[in-house]
Amino acid sequence: MSSAPSLTDILFAERSKPRGDEAAAHIGDLYKCLRAVWYRRNGFEEEAPDRELLAKFQIGHDYEHGVAATLRAAGHDVVEGAEVEFLGLKGHPDLIVGEIENVGWKSDWQYLIETKTTDARKPKDEVQPHHRVQAAAYALALGLSEAVVLVKHAGSHVETEYWIQPEASRALIERKAAEIHAQTGPGAPMPPAVPSDVPPYDECQYCRFRQCERNPKHDRYARLVQEEVPF
Repeated sequence: MSSAPSLTDILFAERSKPRGDEAAAHIGDLYKCLRAVWYRRNGFEEEAPDRELLAKFQIGHDYEHGVAATLRAAGHDVVEGAEVEFLGLKGHPDLIVGEIENVGWKSDWQYLIETKTTDARKPKDEVQPHHRVQAAAYALALGLSEAVVLVKHAGSHVETEYWIQPEASRALIERKAAEIHAQTGPGAPMPPAVPSDVPPYDECQYCRFRQCERNPKHDRYARLVQEEVPF
């Protein structure tokens, strides 16, 4: 038997590291349940993601980097890893293509790309609402009038682009940002467990805050806490 460390253990440990900005309000919170955002921002622990989920996240990151590399090979300027703030919400857009003030890239194109991956085979007729809101918020933060959500379907390898107009989502984003600041910051009372009106999926099913009574695995969490068994 090899004495080398487990590669999957190394990958899991690295991918599981906290980001360090859990107390901040995020652009990604615009389409999350306010109860879950409150838990995170107030220091409550969520159940750790499993290896399968983290591997899926890695597939998404790899696709993002691949798109950036392909665009650069085609002669386009691409910015990765930018940090933006809009209405007090922080975020990291995937790719920025073109000349952006305070970034310094030069190009005739000026738009933002959010890359997504899905297990589905068939593209949807319209962009997912939570993807539209996220891309719109990033674009508004950068003063861009256009953004695209680029989706790769793992089941068929089809790539679909959905162009959006960020201004169309401004009113919704402003309202949701105000709710986040008022209801989830330190010292705010716990908000009701009501799924977001811009749901990315069945939020309660995938939420890892088992403390909430709406969570399908809440009974398991309560039992483990009662037995003082770590989960």
